[in-house]
Amino acid sequence: MIQLPFQGFYHTTHSWQIDNEFDRVSTDWEDIMGCDMPQSLADLFFIAADFAAAYAEYAQDYVQAFCEEFFDSDGTFDGMESPREYNFETDRVFAQISDETLKKIWDETSAERLRKVAARRHTSYDGFSSFYSSDTSTWGPYQEWDHNQLMTLLLAWLPEDFDEMCLVEDFECQTLWNKPEANRPWKIWNYLTYERKNR
Repeated sequence: MIQLPFQGFYHTTHSWQIDNEFDRVSTDWEDIMGCDMPQSLADLFFIAADFAAAYAEYAQDYVQAFCEEFFDSDGTFDGMESPREYNFETDRVFAQISDETLKKIWDETSAERLRKVAARRHTSYDGFSSFYSSDTSTWGPYQEWDHNQLMTLLLAWLPEDFDEMCLVEDFECQTLWNKPEANRPWKIWNYLTYERKNR
């Protein structure tokens, strides 16, 4: 298992993608009806939205896109961990990759760049105590590294201008409206906008 670089869902472009999916309901309403959506209907949509399911779907799509882009589609989603509070950490996503892909990453990674990335990620400072030595030569064989160490290797292997947002430009989160509670506001929305469009 390897951890992938991911900003998480706390005030990031990832969370804005899902927020935009939610906001599209009121935007489409305004375009069709020429006025703001009634607050009572907006409240129904908010209660009905399943943000947890949307985050889970989004995380899976992100891992799939990452594996397709960088691992020649060798890799599968292995889970997401979300903190109870976002004070000190954010959501993390994980993938399962083959031994062959891991070896490829190891073989293609510059030792100098790996040292630099490890120093940046694992050097303790005031307010941060690293659980790992910043000297990767003390970590043992890479095949025995955990997901945090493997992410350090991955970051050293990726292009220096890597931008995770290039992977998610076209994501849509259909599961946002999968809860049964979504049926009522959508019925109201469809009825009223249909009436307006067909006057």
